[in-house]
Amino acid sequence: MRQAGPLAPRPLARLQAIGKVGFAADATLPRELHMRIVRASAAGALAALDVAAAGACEGVVAVWTAAELPFRGGTPRQPLLAAEAARYAGEPLVAVFAETAAAAEDGAECVTYQIEPAAAGADPARDARGGTRGQTVRKAYGDINRAFHSADEIVDCRVRIARPAAPPFPPSAVLAQWNEARRSLRILAAARAVHDYRDAIAEALALPTGAVEVEAANLGSAGFGREGHAAAEDIIAALAARALGRPVRYVGEHGVPAGGGRGLEAHARAAVLKDGRVLGIDAAFWLDGGAEARPPARLTAELFAALLPGPYAIEAFRAIGRVGLTSAPPLPGMRGTGRMEATFVRERLFDAVAHRLGLDPLELRRRNLPSASPA
Repeated sequence: MRQAGPLAPRPLARLQAIGKVGFAADATLPRELHMRIVRASAAGALAALDVAAAGACEGVVAVWTAAELPFRGGTPRQPLLAAEAARYAGEPLVAVFAETAAAAEDGAECVTYQIEPAAAGADPARDARGGTRGQTVRKAYGDINRAFHSADEIVDCRVRIARPAAPPFPPSAVLAQWNEARRSLRILAAARAVHDYRDAIAEALALPTGAVEVEAANLGSAGFGREGHAAAEDIIAALAARALGRPVRYVGEHGVPAGGGRGLEAHARAAVLKDGRVLGIDAAFWLDGGAEARPPARLTAELFAALLPGPYAIEAFRAIGRVGLTSAPPLPGMRGTGRMEATFVRERLFDAVAHRLGLDPLELRRRNLPSASPA
């Protein structure tokens, strides 16, 4: 992954050397096209979609719906543009390419569509729990049945963690340039995991990985928003650079989060002795994985289950959970995957144990550390 080259007028390596930052949203290239995304306002069937007025706008070069997308090789992990239905509010429906950012915005505002939302009262999150969709995660050690049969008290704790937004810092941005003579692509992007990003772009364009060069721009953070992976917008920009024969620049729309954060519900039980020692923890949980089975969702569930015992000497442990597919935005790679959730649920459970036994919460924790001796 070279840091210098013709993609950015002022290579990032030089900007860093002179004490300035170089963000992908600030980079430009001659003859570039500006891309704007029209997004679904809700989840539901796409009853109508009209882009004729957008294509007639001054400065608009091309308008893509799912039907106009050029060939995409590889195995698709997600649709780039919704075709028959939008699976979540914010899913891309249309890509508009224009000579200026203002023209692209005008074209996007001329797109009209109609979505038939799901029936009132439907709860896709609840439906996903009992259905066959999603993935199951299980972690266990020790004899959990023996631990609960030996307990003096069994303490329950139910926790619900709401789904936060996942705004990227800085805004999502990509500048893609296709070299027809070399049959290669160069991308400047707000990308953190550049090798994974490159591989995803290469797969989508049916290119060898050596034909895709990614230049990672400065990031205002690591692990927030979607900078950890190539999203639909990145792939569409790369496809357009090749199909339209001009560089394509995309900067994420203001206020649009790049996917939803992690929402989780857990029911944890602790088998405890009167002296405060926790013999076992048994937990069932459900994770809102959003509309796509992306790797961050599975990883969140795996780490939540694995880290739930924490630093304590627990003799037996079991955690069984499901990653549900819902009508919420997909999970991006966010900081602290599964760790915050595991810590929050575990420590709430320990507080509940301390309250039940009438013990000081700190003393309860001390008694369950590996080096602690029975009281």
